[in-house]
Amino acid sequence: MKKTSIALAVVATILLTGCFGNTNSATPANTQITGFKPYETSDFTIQIPEEWEVLTAANFRQDTPPNTVVAFRSNLRNPVFTANLIILKNDLSGEIPSIDYAKALQQKTATELNGYRELTVSDYKLIVSKAETATLYESVEGRNMDSADLKVFEFISAVKGKTAYIVMGSMLTNEQEAVAKKIETAIKSFEVK
Repeated sequence: MKKTSIALAVVATILLTGCFGNTNSATPANTQITGFKPYETSDFTIQIPEEWEVLTAANFRQDTPPNTVVAFRSNLRNPVFTANLIILKNDLSGEIPSIDYAKALQQKTATELNGYRELTVSDYKLIVSKAETATLYESVEGRNMDSADLKVFEFISAVKGKTAYIVMGSMLTNEQEAVAKKIETAIKSFEVK
């Protein structure tokens, strides 16, 4: 596994600043969540808040990492940092269980963020190819640099074959609770086909 691929997951969320314990199971993709709309590709499905903006490669800034598939940005704009959600796709050199990839992502995130603090880490069952797959749902806080505002990053990852997907939401630590809940709901609706 490329260390830079995992680092890009953290960096990608940070670059979007100007533009946008229990076992849990995923919300089935065919379950419509009130206030959310489905976003689907040939690889995955996710439900996003109805009012959030969808950003694709045509909308990305030039410094957006190439492994970014799509981004979603809150309609509640903030001049400092607008809450957002991104989906990254990484090609792996070999197959690895989703739980092992999640643990490696957790370690890499801890070394990449200044002031890293783990808020919660829980076992999670994500749907991959119509089967539950063990992974981790994580919530951490940190800064991309010492002078940056403290942010919360929530993420989940899954591996299918030699492809890893990372779904990561980011927001300021004082973000509205309703926005934080929307990020969590969207992340937990993610399903790999």
